[in-house]
Amino acid sequence: MELKYIANTGFVTISTANSNLDGTGTTTLLLTAGNNGTLLKTLIIKAQTNTTQGMVRFFLKNASNNNYNIILEVPIPIVTKSSRDCSFQVVIPINYSMLAGIKFMFLLK
Repeated sequence: MELKYIANTGFVTISTANSNLDGTGTTTLLLTAGNNGTLLKTLIIKAQTNTTQGMVRFFLKNASNNNYNIILEVPIPIVTKSSRDCSFQVVIPINYSMLAGIKFMFLLK
């Protein structure tokens, strides 16, 4: 049997902070797993400007009961970009299998 995969790429820009640890408040949807599930391979966090110290928190949201489960926290350092220094960026290989309908959410603290 041949498996077919469908690319499910999410890209969003956020700037609203939220210090909650439970997924409530302002969260942003990155992607929803497809009908056959989704393999989340890589996360890339890239600042567009200077950063202050903070955190990006990633959650899975269960479609059936709206529960949020935190799966990853990424600290954001203070970075001042210039002609010599790049803005903050981190690439995270995650290789996480998501069941159909699960929403991958995140927030900025």
